[in-house]
Amino acid sequence: EYDEDGNGHLDRSEFKKILTSAAMNLKKQEIHKIMAECDDNDDGVIEYREFVPIMVDIIHNLKSTMNAQEARIEAEQEAEAAAEEYLLHGMDREQLETMFAQVFHEFDADGSGGLDYKEFKKALKSSKLGLSKKEINLLS
Repeated sequence: EYDEDGNGHLDRSEFKKILTSAAMNLKKQEIHKIMAECDDNDDGVIEYREFVPIMVDIIHNLKSTMNAQEARIEAEQEAEAAAEEYLLHGMDREQLETMFAQVFHEFDADGSGGLDYKEFKKALKSSKLGLSKKEINLLS
């Protein structure tokens, strides 16, 4: 398909078409370097025996890069999940629930089992979360 003149070899322009059509996002310099590496006998054409080993290496490297990217993304997701677990100011979910239960009972001044707007705002201000006025206003 890429051996346009059917001579059994890939010249530099035919080889370049293979590399650019393979969606590998290679830069011009990288394509030239690969072409130089493939043309072992420096005759200006890429023979089958020159083509196969370098393409196997390229595909292997691409797969390794993709696997590394997937591993990095997975590690980031795990770190994000751990951060969510350790929510605010070094408090995990259980500690936060305990603290909010204590704050709730302390600020449920009328013992109604619910916080009105003023009680809720006071509770947020007194909590040990270090919320700014803006954050408290957004929550209340």
